[in-house]
Amino acid sequence: MRPYDDDLDRMLAELPMAEPPAALRARIIAATVDAPRIAIASWESALYGVLAALVVWGALVIARSPAAGAYAAAAIAWAATAIHLPTMLWTAAGGVVALWYLLLTGNSGGGHRLRA
Repeated sequence: MRPYDDDLDRMLAELPMAEPPAALRARIIAATVDAPRIAIASWESALYGVLAALVVWGALVIARSPAAGAYAAAAIAWAATAIHLPTMLWTAAGGVVALWYLLLTGNSGGGHRLRA
């Protein structure tokens, strides 16, 4: 502790302080915690479902074909040449952070919120 810290603390304590506005804490909480979530429209969720089904269907068609090994080798070769290592590392880091956030907060990203 420096010798002038007591004097500084005394001077700070003597400064006139303005009172905070009424209901400031409630307004801050309402703007952050209780803010309404943006909901996904029903047509968007249906579109996402259709796209996911098409991707799964295409993957199953390719996996059952006689040349599935060649397709997999071509996809791995393309990924190895087209995607650079830093891009893959940052993508993996982003995925880990997103998973960590979901696990710690219990926020599933849907239109509801878990209450304790």
